[in-house]
Amino acid sequence: MLDGVEGTFVPPTMVEIGSIRELSREVFGPVLHVVRYPAPGLQHVMEEINATGYGLTHGIHTRIDEAIDQDVHQIKAGNIYVNRNIVGAVVGSQPFGGHGKSGTGPKAGGPLYLHRLVHTGKSPEMHGETVPVTFEALKALQAALPQLSDLLMEQRNRLFTRIRLYQAESPLSVKLALPGPTGEDNTLWFEPRGTVGCQAETLPRLLEQLAAAWATGNRALVPDTELGRRLVRVINHPDIEFTRDIVGAGIQTLLFAGTAIDAAPLQRSLADREETIVPLATERQDGGYDLYRLVAEKVVSINTTAAGGNASLMSL
Repeated sequence: MLDGVEGTFVPPTMVEIGSIRELSREVFGPVLHVVRYPAPGLQHVMEEINATGYGLTHGIHTRIDEAIDQDVHQIKAGNIYVNRNIVGAVVGSQPFGGHGKSGTGPKAGGPLYLHRLVHTGKSPEMHGETVPVTFEALKALQAALPQLSDLLMEQRNRLFTRIRLYQAESPLSVKLALPGPTGEDNTLWFEPRGTVGCQAETLPRLLEQLAAAWATGNRALVPDTELGRRLVRVINHPDIEFTRDIVGAGIQTLLFAGTAIDAAPLQRSLADREETIVPLATERQDGGYDLYRLVAEKVVSINTTAAGGNASLMSL
């Protein structure tokens, strides 16, 4: 009993466990779980964290640049804080939102938030640091197009144009510096979601989906049909496979060639999944796809004034 309220209450509690695998779900409340590990075991710990499927916020304290770089690129979380607390995200400086079971859409307070609330065939303009991207899978797709003899010349030229456009617009190629106080470095960049399901009945529309999936660095999963198997044979790239059950497969996003009304049954099936929430993306009016639906936003906030101490540690 607490002030006349019945129930079970937990005081602030610290619990040491052997591994995060001992937790079967999120634990809300004033409970801190502690795992002790040797320094060389940090990568293994991060792999176990990623395996939970949750990824809202993550924090690390270190003065070694290499450790920071490894951590922020390996961890699957939406907001990462280095050498500072992991709460109090500021709109515009630390857009807030997670990955996997902790969020599937644009970050609240980020540059894509308004974009997702309107219907447009245009991609948002992102001006920032250019990040080199190889687009190896897209190159394999380009090389395979001449081998698909049943594609009309107009359709083939359209796909070549779309591929060039997707390369120029890929969110993977930009990193944005966000505002913040002196002594704090905030950046936003984009990562592939993982595996993208492709659901289309015709060859040109399925190729459009492959182009979108590969322009954002994802793997592509196509239906186990004559068309899907044919594409796997012709393209012969490790980032394409076929499956009999796309909705039930381990996908992070599903592309659908059709309208939102046509996609309603698929949306209901996706909603019935017990694993990670899977968003569904439909075609734009021009037949293409919004590439920002196929990437995950990651924000890194670094307290640059916290290095201190032995400056030689910074160069290790």
